[in-house]
Amino acid sequence: MSRYTYEEMARTPGLAQSQGIPVELPDVAATLSRALDTNANSVMEATFSEGVLDVWAMATSETRAALLLSLAWGAREYGVYEGQVDGGADDPAYVKAQALWTYAHEHPGTSEEFLGGAFPAMPLPGRAGAQASEMGFDLEEEALHESAAAALLLLAPVRQATLDRAAGRD
Repeated sequence: MSRYTYEEMARTPGLAQSQGIPVELPDVAATLSRALDTNANSVMEATFSEGVLDVWAMATSETRAALLLSLAWGAREYGVYEGQVDGGADDPAYVKAQALWTYAHEHPGTSEEFLGGAFPAMPLPGRAGAQASEMGFDLEEEALHESAAAALLLLAPVRQATLDRAAGRD
């Protein structure tokens, strides 16, 4: 798989299917979850787990955008882990994850209002939808890394809360 850059993967329609890589929304979410599970919920380690960036890059832009918006809504009660990325609060992935989380956290309505009645269809609603779309549709290699890390930053606190509840530590 490494013969392609992540940018080439993102710009080549059908490449994922030709290589047997599932890249629909549930598949990408499951890949991110497994990466956090196998890396003790460490976002930095999970980002560079085998296959994570491949699957993220090969997912459609719409899938990446919809997943980012959905993860922001899911994380609205938990926040974003600042210490989970090298640059801390100045890290671009953290800044983007924090912005999406803030939109979700401050949204006074329901998940259907936040995500839109036609979710995951485009266009995604509101400022959060615009931000998620901008992130999901940016195909530059650095941006793909940042958006994958942002997705993991939004998912990690939710996964940790789930693990804590399962262990009776809520």
